[in-house]
Amino acid sequence: MYLRAELVLFVNLCAAAAAAGPPTDQSTLKNVVSSLKEENSFKLLIEEVIVKSLQASNCIAVITDPMNNEIFITEWYKRFGLFISFIMINIEENEDLLTPYENTKESLMLAKTEGCQLYIILLSNGMQLSRLLRYGDRYRVLGIRSKYIMLFDNRLFEPHLHYLWKRIINVIFIKAHLGLNQDKKHLPWYEITTVPFPSPITSVFIPRRLAIWTQNRFRKAVDLFKDKTVDLRNQTLNVVAFSHLPGTAKNEKIDSQSVRATLGQNETKFSGAEVEILQTVSKAMNFQPKLYEPPNADLELWGKKQVGGKFTGIIGEMIDSFADIALGDLYYTPYLLDMMDLSVPYNTECLTFLTPEALNDNSWKTLILPFKSTMWACVIVCLILCGVVFHFLARFHQYLAEEEEEPDRPEISLFIKKKQIITLPVFYTEEKFDSNAKYMLMKEQYTAPTVEGQPMGLYQFTEPFNSILYTYSMLLLVSLPKLPTGWSLRVFTGWYWLYCLLVVVAYRASMTAILAKPQPRVTIDTIEELLDSKLSYGGWGEINKEFFKSVQESATKNLDIVDFSVTITHLLAVLWSDLSSNLKRLVQFKPKRDISVFMHLGLLKILQQLVKVLNIILPPQFATVPSN
Repeated sequence: MYLRAELVLFVNLCAAAAAAGPPTDQSTLKNVVSSLKEENSFKLLIEEVIVKSLQASNCIAVITDPMNNEIFITEWYKRFGLFISFIMINIEENEDLLTPYENTKESLMLAKTEGCQLYIILLSNGMQLSRLLRYGDRYRVLGIRSKYIMLFDNRLFEPHLHYLWKRIINVIFIKAHLGLNQDKKHLPWYEITTVPFPSPITSVFIPRRLAIWTQNRFRKAVDLFKDKTVDLRNQTLNVVAFSHLPGTAKNEKIDSQSVRATLGQNETKFSGAEVEILQTVSKAMNFQPKLYEPPNADLELWGKKQVGGKFTGIIGEMIDSFADIALGDLYYTPYLLDMMDLSVPYNTECLTFLTPEALNDNSWKTLILPFKSTMWACVIVCLILCGVVFHFLARFHQYLAEEEEEPDRPEISLFIKKKQIITLPVFYTEEKFDSNAKYMLMKEQYTAPTVEGQPMGLYQFTEPFNSILYTYSMLLLVSLPKLPTGWSLRVFTGWYWLYCLLVVVAYRASMTAILAKPQPRVTIDTIEELLDSKLSYGGWGEINKEFFKSVQESATKNLDIVDFSVTITHLLAVLWSDLSSNLKRLVQFKPKRDISVFMHLGLLKILQQLVKVLNIILPPQFATVPSN
C-alpha cells in the first residue's frame, strides 16, 4: 500500500555545503548535481531541470506511481537545500484520476493553494495521466501558469486532448531512448520535447524538440521553459464578447473614425475600454483577435449554469474552449476564478452596502441631544410654572405696597391693571442744556416717578409675558436688570437661579461630550454587520449565491439561499392559474369585448413572454394562453 497524502518536506543543507560558505542556492544545487557521478542518468536529468527552472523559496509538487517512486528518496530531497518545499503525491496503479481519492484531491488543492511553481508528474500509464490532466482542467486544481515535467506518451496527444495543450503550454516531455550497447559511449539518452504553441495544433499532434540529454548532460544550452506568449506569430484568437458598458459596446454600422478602437466583422463592431486594451495587447503580442457574440448574448449575458451542468454565455464559451479570450467586465471573484484565468486588473471598483443616509445622520439634533425627551419636558414645565409663580408673587407684592400707601382707599382687585398718566414737557425753550442734561431729561420722560418706600423691580414680573421672558432669560444665565423687592420673591429668585445653574452646567457637560465624541454612523462593511442590522437584504444571481456560501459558516447560518428557478416557477404558476380562472369567469358572465377580458388576456401574454425571457419551464397546463 502506498501513501496518497501530501508530504511537505523542509530539509536543511547538507553539512558539506554548509561548511563551504554562503554561496547562492542555484550554485549550490549545480555543484551538488555535478558531483553525483554514481546516480543514474534519468535522476540526474530531473535534477538538472529543477536547477534550470526553479527559483529559491518555491514549492515543487511531485506526482509519481510505484514504478517511479524509487527516485525520490530522502537523500534526493536533502540536495535541494532549506528553501524548497516538496508536496509528494503517490498514485496507486488502479486509481482512476478522473475521480481521484479524497487524499489525492486534498493534495492537489494544497499544491495549488501553496502556489507550486513546478509539477513533476512521473506516471508510466499515459491513460492515467491524461485523466489526471482532464480532472485538473475541469476543476482547476492544476496551476496553469506552473511548469510541468511529464513522461512522453502518445496517448497524451489524441485529438480529444488537444485543447489541453492550448492551456498547459509550460510543459516538457521526457522520452527515453536506449543506446546501441552498454559501453560508456552509448548510454541511454533522452529527448526533451514540448508543445508546438503558439503554432496551431492540426489533426496530428507533432511535438517540438527542445534538447537532447546524453552522457549526463545536455548537448547544448537551451531554455526549457521559454516564454511562448511573447510572440504569438500572428495567430488568430477567438474573442467572445457582449455589449456591457463601459467595457464593450456593440455598434452596428458605426463609423470607425468616431471611436478610438473598433473590432469586429460584417456590420457589427465592438468598441469600448476593453476593446482598446485588447487591440493594444494584440499588437504587443502579435495576434489577430476575432470577435464574436455567444448565442442569445442579450439574454444570457455572462451566462448561467444549466440543468445538465453546462454554462451559457461567455462563461460557457470559455469553459468549452470555443473562445480564447472573453470581454465582459469580469470581476476577480472566486466564482469566476474557479472557471477561467483572469488578466491583470485594469480597473478597481469599490462595491459596498448601500444604507439610507437619513437614518444615520442626526447632526440636526445636536442641540437637543444633551437631554432626553423627558428631561426637556420637565425643563419646559418648570419654565412655565416658575414664570407663573414669579408673576403672582410680583402682583402680590405690588398689591401690598399699594395697601400701605393708601390705607383708606377702597379695595382694588389684584388682577386689575392700574394705569397712571404723567404729563411732562418734552423740552425746555427758556435755556439751552448740554448733551448730558438733555439725556437725563429724556430719560425722565420715560421713567415713572418713584416714591420713597415704593417697591423696586416688580415691573419685571407684573406682566405675564415679561414674567415668562425674564424667567427664560435667567435659564440662559442672563442677569435681571433690577433685583426685585419682597423677600418671598427674592428667595424664590435665588432658588431658581441655583436650579438654572445646575441645568446649564449639565447641558454644557453633555454637549461637550457629544461634540468631542460624536455618535458613530451606522456602516455595514461585513456580512456579520449586515445580519446584525435591521435592514432587509437579498441577492439575485449565481455569483451572489457563491459569494454568500464562501463566507464564514457562523455568518451564513442565518442566511437562506433560495433556488430562484424553483421559487419563480411556483410564483408564475400560481399567477398564471389565478389569471386563467378569472378570465374564464369573465368570459362566462361578460361579453368577450369587455375591457376586463382584454386586460386579463394581455396580462397572460405578458406573463408568457416573461417565461420565455427567464427560460423557465412551466407545467403543461400553463404552456398556452387561453384563446378569446
